[in-house]
Amino acid sequence: MNKEKKPILKGKKIKVRILRPSEYLLLRTAAKSIENQTNLDACLLLGARYEECKRIQENPNWFDGDFIHLPWMEKLKRSKHQPERWIRLSSMGKVIIPYFLDNKEITFYSSVGYGFEGMGCQGWIK
Repeated sequence: MNKEKKPILKGKKIKVRILRPSEYLLLRTAAKSIENQTNLDACLLLGARYEECKRIQENPNWFDGDFIHLPWMEKLKRSKHQPERWIRLSSMGKVIIPYFLDNKEITFYSSVGYGFEGMGCQGWIK
């Protein structure tokens, strides 16, 4: 009896897809290059959106070794802004983030055709 597991969705207003360990491994193996695997690990450890990850990578001085400080930014999209917040890093995050900051800039690719469409995954996985 091999039933497909339902996705784990959390949140009241906005549903967030929680990855199971096997789904994370699928994503990581699909990201064949070390740069893409580092980007995946960093963004998951940060819990940041794609745009926030790009901004963090463009501003390595926001990383102080233990925290990443995301300052308030105006007008990201029409009337939206990024509120100021601090991201506390785990021990693994403290190791991965320096590599992420030294990595080439993350780029956006479609997940179509790689089996991730049903998972709601869109981003920089080739």
